[in-house]
Amino acid sequence: MRSILGKLAGSFWLLIVCHTWAAGQSYKELAFQHPGVKGYFNQLKFTPLKLIGWVNPGVELSYERMYKSRWSTQLAGTYLLPRPPLNIFETTVDPDKKGFKIAAEQKYYLRKLGHKGTYVAGEVDYMYSRNRAAMNFELSELQHYKDTFELTKNNFCLNFKFGYYTSFKRIIVDFYGGIGLQYRNATHSGRINPQDGFAPVPHFNFPTAFNREGRSWNVNFPLSVRVGYLF
Repeated sequence: MRSILGKLAGSFWLLIVCHTWAAGQSYKELAFQHPGVKGYFNQLKFTPLKLIGWVNPGVELSYERMYKSRWSTQLAGTYLLPRPPLNIFETTVDPDKKGFKIAAEQKYYLRKLGHKGTYVAGEVDYMYSRNRAAMNFELSELQHYKDTFELTKNNFCLNFKFGYYTSFKRIIVDFYGGIGLQYRNATHSGRINPQDGFAPVPHFNFPTAFNREGRSWNVNFPLSVRVGYLF
C-alpha cells in the first residue's frame, strides 16, 4: 500500500515539474497580461488556526509561487507542538508529541490572477508523529486497567480542495475546504499486554479513535484559513 502512495506522490511531483516547464512564463509576461497583480507572484503564508487545533496542533508555514495566469504550486511545512495549547497549564496531561508534516499542492485559479477569486487544488501530504498516550484497556468484561504507551503514526493524505482568496494591498487571506482520503499507519510500543483491546466507552470517544493501532483508510476534511504576504 505504501508503494502505491509513493508512486502517486511521485507522479504528482512529475506532473508539477512537467507542467511548469511546458507552460511557464516569465514574470514580465505575467505582469504585462495581468497588471492588477502588480508583479507579486510569490506568497509566504501562515495558518493561525493550526495553533489551536484539537487534532495535531502545530506551527505551519507555506510558500506559493505563481508561474502562469491560472496556475501555482504551494509547499507547506508544519512543526507539531509538544502539547495542545489549550492544555499547556494542565500538569496531568503530558503527551510530549514530536513530529512534522509536509505537503505539496497544485492550484488552478478559476479566474485570472487578481485581487480576489476562487481556485481548486490537489494536495498530497505526509505526517509523522510520536507521543505518549494513556488509555484504559480491557482485561475482561469486568476488569479494566490503565496503561501508558508510545504511539507512532505515519499518515499519507490525498486531498481535493476548493478555496477563495482576497488581498488587501500586499496582505492575502486564503480560505479553503475540501475532502480527501487518508492512509493511516499507527503502532503501539511499551504496552503491558499488546493483545488487550481498548475498554469500551458508552459513546464515541475521540481519543480511542485517534490512538488505535493498525492500518486503515479514512475520510479527511481539510478546512482552515491562511494569512500571507505577497512579494
